[in-house]
Amino acid sequence: MKRYLMMAATYLGANAVAMLLAALILGPGFEVSFTSFLMAVALFTVVQAVAKPILEKVAAKRLPQIMGSLSLIVVFLGLWVTDIFTAGMTIDGISNWLAATLIIWLSSLIVELALPYFVFPSMRQPKV
Repeated sequence: MKRYLMMAATYLGANAVAMLLAALILGPGFEVSFTSFLMAVALFTVVQAVAKPILEKVAAKRLPQIMGSLSLIVVFLGLWVTDIFTAGMTIDGISNWLAATLIIWLSSLIVELALPYFVFPSMRQPKV
């Protein structure tokens, strides 16, 4: 149970850093208000947690060619749902949608790899 809570905290932290970084890099093309930032991060994380296993099963059976890019698809889907249901978040233009997807995917990947190493040492994989 403790491990799952640490993993959830890692995902939430990684997504918060990723969204903040996307907002800083993209400027007016990716805006999220301070008051809705926490809701946007929570909703984005929940959408990812629900959509990824479902899309993995569907893709493995019917469309195995997209398995390599599934994480990018899940991030884009999470951004889309979050943009729809969060009033204080707007993404303008297709280039900002694509850039936000790439920035959030890459930065959350880096943070997800680094956070357990520095913040939660008990989550590190044992050396074989």
